This record gives sequence, C-alpha cells and structure tokens, in this order.
Amino acid sequence: MIIKFKIFENKKIRKPKLNDWVLIKLNRSKNLIDYIGKITHINKKSNYPYLIEFDDNFDTDIYGFTGVMEDEILYWSENKEELETILVTNKYNL
Repeated sequence: MIIKFKIFENKKIRKPKLNDWVLIKLNRSKNLIDYIGKITHINKKSNYPYLIEFDDNFDTDIYGFTGVMEDEILYWSENKEELETILVTNKYNL
C-alpha cells in the first residue's frame, strides 16, 4: 500500500520555509546519504540559501549546521516524524 502525504507539496507550489524539517541528500563526500534537519535561516542571495541544523549524530565541521541548495532538499514538512517514516520506508524498500 502506497501512502501519499499532502504535506509534501510540489516545489513549484510551496517552497521550504523557516523552521520546516527537511529530508536532504548530500553529495559532499564519497557516499550519497539522506539526512533530516531543520531550516534555521534562509538567504536567497547565497549559493547555499538554506541553513540546516542537524541532530547531534550528524557529523559536520560547522557544529551541526550546513548550507544546502534547493535541489538537495528531497522533502519538507512541519513534522519530523513524517520525514523519518519516509527515510525508513526508503531504507527497507517498503
């Protein structure tokens, strides 16, 4: 059974906003890895307009913060649990 969430809107309709939780795919190392973080700052003039704060288990050199581009954001939501559900279902191919 496939479940579609209304909150994951088309990027043309609604862009990620401040304090949204995001599921991103980072390609800054040898591995493509999915992470969940929270948007803490938006600067549209920057090359990496979204500043994301990650949980303690995320390893960055900027103390848990990193900038990302819009195309690195896969999904966004106001609820972290819904993104965790997507992460788990993708991991186990459910």
